[in-house]
Amino acid sequence: MDNRRRMMWKKPPEYAIYYTSTDGNIVTPYRSSAFGVAKLLSNEYKDGLGRMVFDRKVDRIDSNAFKSVQNLHCIIFPDSLTYLGGYVFQDCSNLQIVQFNENLASIGAYAFYNCTSLKKIELPDSVTKLEFSVFYNCSQLEYITIGKGLTNIGSGAFYNCSNLKIVNIRDIASWCNLFVSSASDTPLYYTTNLYLNDELITNLVIPEGVTSIGSYAFYGCSSIQTLNLPNGLTNIGRYAFWSCSCLTGELTIPDSVTSIGEAAFSGCSGINEIQLPNNIHTIDTQAFRACNSLISITLPDSITTLGRGVFSSCAELQTVFLSKGLTNISNETFYGCEKLINVYIQDNVTTIDTKAFYN
Repeated sequence: MDNRRRMMWKKPPEYAIYYTSTDGNIVTPYRSSAFGVAKLLSNEYKDGLGRMVFDRKVDRIDSNAFKSVQNLHCIIFPDSLTYLGGYVFQDCSNLQIVQFNENLASIGAYAFYNCTSLKKIELPDSVTKLEFSVFYNCSQLEYITIGKGLTNIGSGAFYNCSNLKIVNIRDIASWCNLFVSSASDTPLYYTTNLYLNDELITNLVIPEGVTSIGSYAFYGCSSIQTLNLPNGLTNIGRYAFWSCSCLTGELTIPDSVTSIGEAAFSGCSGINEIQLPNNIHTIDTQAFRACNSLISITLPDSITTLGRGVFSSCAELQTVFLSKGLTNISNETFYGCEKLINVYIQDNVTTIDTKAFYN
């Protein structure tokens, strides 16, 4: 490792921000006043390393601080930094390396907007929220690590991160609790590869203590082959396991689960048997749509509501035992189940909606 590399990764003092440039010249901030109450005293570039020195600890970098600074290649945040504002690195098209500190809590909207050379991001456990469009159009981003502390991903945070190949998480329980509002907001929208501490997840074990699996948690993770859900789990969110196409065999959902969200297991084409919990009340829209290996299903008597198209397009489904608690078979519940020949309907069913069994 050359001297430049050793210096570049040396831990910076609290009053300084270290960086490297693409041309060997100093990097001049777009807004020199964008560092909270800290005042920039000097800025020099020597032996392949730049250093901005301030009169006090830098605890925040505000909006547009480095907007459109084209010679910024690498930046190292000081340990004192807790807040990164919006648009801080907007249009820094040559920025490739960002070394985060362990005290950073929040990253503002569009912070890395259009940083088209950025390839790898490792978020520390201290970051709790990504505001909307944080990595908007980081089109060369290939790898991201999500820390344990993240609880919320804002809308459009990974918009057009189309080259993303690896999403690495540090903790499954915290990942299950992460709030994501739509499919396009999860980094998994662009890749099917979810890693735990840099190992591809194939046998997924949700740990004890997890009571809810958030929406889109394992969206499209085609590497998952087996799934173990814990006792105490009560809710499986919308699209939680959507299109986990390599998930095979029997799916056992523990008795503690009372609701299964929209499209939660839609497209899990390898599941051939489902053991539903005895206490479940609601199965939402298209929850098991296109589970094409499923042959038979028995609905426990606790079920009172089936959403639209719950078992639609289950190509191999032949036999269904409906629950005593069900009074209505909703629209398109078994739509497109062309091999369905045995349906056992209880006396409590009073209405069957249009196209409930349409083929």
